[in-house]
Formats: sequence, structure tokens, C-alpha cells
Amino acid sequence: MLFTALVAAAAVATAVSVADGTAAAPLRTNLGSTAAASTNNSSTTTANGIVAQLPVFKNISANGHNTQQVMNLWAARKSGVFRRASGALTNINDELYTAAVTLGGTTFAIDLDTGSADIWFRGPNCRSTDGSCGATGQTVASTSGLTATGKTWSTTYGSGAVSGNVYTGAVTLAGTTATVSLGISTSETGFTQMDGLLGLAYPTISNIAAATGNTASSSFIMSAGLAAKVFGFYLSDANDGTTGEVTLGGADATRYTGTLNYVPVTSQTYWEASLSGATYSVNGASASLGSTVTSFIADTGTTLMILDSRTAAAINKQIGATFSNAAGVYTLPCSTATSGPTVSVTLGGVAYTIPPAIYVLSESGTCFSGFTNGADSIGLAILGDVFIRAVYTVFDMDNNRLGFAQAVHSAAAAVAATSTTSAAAAAAATTTSTKKHHSTTTTAAAAAAAATGGLTTYVTTIVSTVTTTV
Repeated sequence: MLFTALVAAAAVATAVSVADGTAAAPLRTNLGSTAAASTNNSSTTTANGIVAQLPVFKNISANGHNTQQVMNLWAARKSGVFRRASGALTNINDELYTAAVTLGGTTFAIDLDTGSADIWFRGPNCRSTDGSCGATGQTVASTSGLTATGKTWSTTYGSGAVSGNVYTGAVTLAGTTATVSLGISTSETGFTQMDGLLGLAYPTISNIAAATGNTASSSFIMSAGLAAKVFGFYLSDANDGTTGEVTLGGADATRYTGTLNYVPVTSQTYWEASLSGATYSVNGASASLGSTVTSFIADTGTTLMILDSRTAAAINKQIGATFSNAAGVYTLPCSTATSGPTVSVTLGGVAYTIPPAIYVLSESGTCFSGFTNGADSIGLAILGDVFIRAVYTVFDMDNNRLGFAQAVHSAAAAVAATSTTSAAAAAAATTTSTKKHHSTTTTAAAAAAAATGGLTTYVTTIVSTVTTTV
């Protein structure tokens, strides 16, 4: 079954590694400030290829005062205090990616979702009408090691809903542990392929934070004690045999080429930025990336690129795709994966390429376009996994910005993509409103998929209900 989503399915991720002190996170210090987020690259690449944020030491004078402080900071960086931590991502047929996340000594396959902000795991008393609770993977065996808050929470996703009790506990990702507010589900629908979800959007849209009244504690990134509240995603291609990776505390320069280019976050809710000046180009045709919407979000939990109807139709026409009413997505010949045109997307004045081997997705011999409509009803575009797989993406909470660079993939991907049975799948990933407005409706594409029993549509968190246990 095709799985598109701002929620992802489960599969156990592989090993976790930590870089040595020379591959350190961007250095941060309270002795000064860095440049404000902008479309300009305000970072520098060190000799070992690590992109380091340049600190501004306002209190350092020309005669050497506070020099020891600087030396101590850089000594700490070298010794590993500011090390990056990287964890492997398991690629589920280019549809979704999961990471190994530990809670209470048990490892779970968890979706790392930059399109939502709640952290939750499947609970021991979970009940469902569709088999979600006992479908696959791990369940929290006991909550005895967690601290109860006396709160309950409920979140509705486009793919279903989850509710349960809120606890405080230690969560470990990529060898990095944070004590956070988290949910243990008692009811689920629509999550038959996952053990839970770790939301990485800004905690201002966390439903669990609304329940506890503590915004920071609901954010793994804010609670993990990272030297830099920055993380980067490299999404592997199912055809090239590489392993995906999430990097905490910085970026992995081995996963991209060139330098990171930044655009400012315009709303500290989702990872949202402006589409002003953003364009696409294919077959010599170029136009605005947002004809009816003015902003986009970068979302690791959405399989496709969700664009406004006019832009989606124009791009798909150029790559030879036609809309399937039954499936709710654009289909195209599988041969497009090797013979189709490259699509170029320009953000912040920098062009990034999306090759056909990445934007053509297949399931059971039928191939689908990685570009679809739906942004009109949402009010913003979503740059999902199709984009992030092609473009290494950095999420910088310290400076409220998104960083992009062309991702490095094996050349073998294009060759492997000739197989129409290659495991890459997608479906219409349309949502209907944004979390910040806390409202929801159902899209025609989702309704069509449900009616036909065909492609299942999964979307980001929309509605939250928060109550207090009496």
C-alpha cells in the first residue's frame, strides 16, 4: 500500500555513530551573537569540511582580554564536548524514513517528522479499531519508569488520530538523550505501520506542550543539551543502497556538495519559509514555484512535493505525467526514471536539481510523479521527501533558518531505477489546513483514495484536544 505522509511507518533503524571532536557541531556561545538568518550563507567551512557557525565575541579586545575563554571553548570543541551525533535512518521504499529511538530500555522505530511537534509512543493499553495498536513493532511494556503528569492529550492527523496520557521520560536518539514530555497512546487509528512519532517542528504547535503548559520540555532538540540546536537530514535513495542519516547539533558535509545556503524561517511553528522569488525550471520552461501560495514548509514526514494545482499541473505536463482520479496522484511511464527531464527548483537565489530517478516513484509496476497538488487548500506548499532526498536540508532553531545544499547520491541510482519493480512508492499527501489554525477538513484526493480503497493519504497534525485527568 502506498504510504505518503507527514506521519511515517515503522521499521527498525540501524547503527548509531558519533563523530569525533574534529567533526564538531557549529560552535555557539553566549559571549556574543551571530548574524540574523538571511538568504546569505553566514557560515564557514572548516578544513575538515564541517560547516561551523562563526561566533562574535563582543568582549574580546585587541589586547587579548578573554583570550583564554576563547581557547577553552575551542579546546572543548576539539575534545568532543561539541560533537555532532548521527543516527541512521531506515528507508521504507522511498515512502518514509524511521530512526531507532529508545525509551525505557526499549528501541522503537519512530518517524522523525519536521511537520509536527509531538512525541509519542504506542502504549501497553492501546486500543484501535483498525489494528493500529498491535499491527507492528514495539509497544511500551510499562510506564513505571516514566513520570505521570496527570494530563491527557489527543491529536488528529490526516491519516488518523492518537490520544493517551502524558508523561515525562528520557528519550534517546542518535546516542543523545533528552528528558521530554511525551505521550503514551491509549487509542490509535491510522497508524498500522509505526511505533510512534517524534515531532521536530517548533514546540509552539505541540499539543502535548499545550497540555503541560511547558513548551520547551516537549521539544527533543531544545531539551537535548546540544551545543547548537541544529539538525540535518540526508534521505537515502532506495535505488543506490546508501543509508539515510539524521545529524544532531550540526550538518554532515560528506552528504552534500558545495556550501549550505540559508533562507529565514518566517513562522516559528512549522519550518516555514517564503516562496518569494522561488521558481522551478524543466525542459526550458520556468515559472514561479507558488502561483497561488506564498510560503512553504520543509517536511521530512511528507513523501511528495505538495504544490498548488497550477504549478503541479505545469510541472507534470513537462515530465509527461497525467492526473489519475482513481489514485489521486499523477502517474507517468516508468521509463521516465531514466529518460525524463531534470526538474530544477530555485530557493533563495540558488538552484537545486531533482533528477527523474528521485521524482519517479513506483508501486507494483505503476509509476507516480513526486509532484502533486493540494497546496491551494492548505495555504502553503510542502517540500517533502522528494525534495529533501535531492537536497540536503538543515533545520536551525538557533538562527531560525533552513539550510539547503545539493545532496550526494550514488550514480547507480539512475541505473537501478530502470526496474519498474524497484521499491519506491508514494501517494497523494494532501492536508487541508495548518496546525497553527487548529482546524481540519477532508480533501477530495483523500476522499477518492478512501472510496476506492487505493492510495492512502497521510497528512500532518491538524487538530488537538487537551484535557486534564481528574
